[in-house]
Amino acid sequence: MKPKPFSFKRRIWLYDRADFDLFRNKCNNVNWDEIIDDNIHIDRCVMNFNNQIIKIAEECIPNKIITVRQNELPWVDSHIRRLIRRRNRYRKKAKRINSEYLWNKFKIIRNQVVNKLRNAKNNYYENICLKLKSNKFGTKEWWKLSKQLSNPSTKQSIPTLLTDYGTAVHDDTDKANLLNRFFCSQSSINDSGKTLPPSINNVSPVLQAIAIPTPDVKDFLNCLDISKAVGPDGLSPRLLKEAANVLAPPMCKLFNYSLKLKQFPTSWKVANIIPVYKKNDPQKVENYRPISLLCIIAKVFEKCVHKQLHNFIVSIKLLSPHQSGFTKNDSTVNQLLFLTNEFANALEDGKEIRVIFFDITKAFDRVWHAGLLYKLKSFGISGDLLLWIENYLSSRYQKVLFL
Repeated sequence: MKPKPFSFKRRIWLYDRADFDLFRNKCNNVNWDEIIDDNIHIDRCVMNFNNQIIKIAEECIPNKIITVRQNELPWVDSHIRRLIRRRNRYRKKAKRINSEYLWNKFKIIRNQVVNKLRNAKNNYYENICLKLKSNKFGTKEWWKLSKQLSNPSTKQSIPTLLTDYGTAVHDDTDKANLLNRFFCSQSSINDSGKTLPPSINNVSPVLQAIAIPTPDVKDFLNCLDISKAVGPDGLSPRLLKEAANVLAPPMCKLFNYSLKLKQFPTSWKVANIIPVYKKNDPQKVENYRPISLLCIIAKVFEKCVHKQLHNFIVSIKLLSPHQSGFTKNDSTVNQLLFLTNEFANALEDGKEIRVIFFDITKAFDRVWHAGLLYKLKSFGISGDLLLWIENYLSSRYQKVLFL
């Protein structure tokens, strides 16, 4: 069954008309110590912080509610949509009254719509051709355009889905729940009856607590990609980046308060899941992959913590010299060069070469949390920091959204 197109309302910020100087000044004038206070619960501190930024943004940045339509042709703009609505109104009136004047008016506007659509479509493809001929059209843009033209189904509504028993699911809420249950099943493991090795004592050196410095927060805010999607809290990377110097100190205080309490804020544990069609039968949930949208502030916090954890692990020389993944200033090219050299030496010496490749399904989605915490403790990460990480991993929530 072909999915029925649907639309939804969404607020957008008109950043090109924003007064960011005023936004920064207003943020600078806020008494953040009253909002982020040790006597206030961490969840309320986060809520008050978010509300304050949104309130200031509404005063400094024009915004409006738009209707997002599914399956809409990329060359249809707001002017054409208004013309289409006008055409439809005259057609409806002409059918009801059967007036020659209204029918003539309808035909005039109908012809205008046809001409506008034809010209807009031609301009759309002409612009694509110009982009392809441009010297500034890079690899990233090429792949983005290629995906847009060759896989239009990725932007369509989720079609009717089938359960494991072959039952058809048509309602959007039921489809979202079905996808959510499938995604949850792919990211959970049954560790009942699994025992850990005996506790490791007298590990040295240790990392029991960390403090986030303001410069780190500022650096990560300034590195935000403003094209990234907004998380559940509604704070865009553009807002945070524009006021990085002003917001870094209160955010730093909020992060350190979280570490002190050994508690990761509840709202930062929520993820909006966008199902993206991969291939094969679009009615089967296993042919969709989840894209998680998290709060931008939470991701900045994670980077701050990761930096200190990574520095500690590097300082005790825990990483293999052949570890290339997730390592700064390194890449798989170095790994390939090392292996190529090893293979060449082996062949020169007349030795055999045998290679075992592991492709672990859902390796990062199915992390054994108890085992991970045990590993961290064996590396010397303990105390308040380990308790914070344990809280960070627990009580996670997600919801599937159709965009």
